[in-house]
Amino acid sequence: MSSSSEPLANTSAPRPPDPSAPLARPSRRGRGIPFGYVVVGIIAVGIAVLIVATASSGRYELEVGAVATAPEQFDDKNVRVRGQIKEGSIVATIEEGRPVTRFTLVDEHGHELPIVSRESPPDNFEGGKSCIVEGRYSQAAGSVESTRLTMKCPSKYEAEGNGPAASEDLYERYRTAPAEPGAAPRS
Repeated sequence: MSSSSEPLANTSAPRPPDPSAPLARPSRRGRGIPFGYVVVGIIAVGIAVLIVATASSGRYELEVGAVATAPEQFDDKNVRVRGQIKEGSIVATIEEGRPVTRFTLVDEHGHELPIVSRESPPDNFEGGKSCIVEGRYSQAAGSVESTRLTMKCPSKYEAEGNGPAASEDLYERYRTAPAEPGAAPRS
């Protein structure tokens, strides 16, 4: 035996696991997001999408009279106004190389609201048609500076005079209308 003061190295081999000992459960840490959180997240996103979709489809439209009779209430605010384009009021010009269309919206009570649009008007833009104008109202100018014009399409369910069609008019229209290619035969 040596009398050196060096410690002896541990030369024993690691012990094999005890077969009678219970197996250790793997830790859940580091395995990602629990399944329940994922399901709740997907449901929350679905609800948010539904809320946004239904909220945007229920947009308001002011009547021309609401803005015309209380202009101070809408001064320097974004508005969305519905009315008819007054016959003979459309004046289209070019300013600084861009189209400018001025016209007047009217309602059934005779209220009028001047509109200035600096975009090209839609193809079906003409006097007497219904229109929705989105833009900023200026009381000083007395008009709406339009950022968007949307023409209201005439309904196929309206009669010639733009009123609701009588049921016999619809019956006659669809009874005599030619069938579309590939459509089922009418009875």
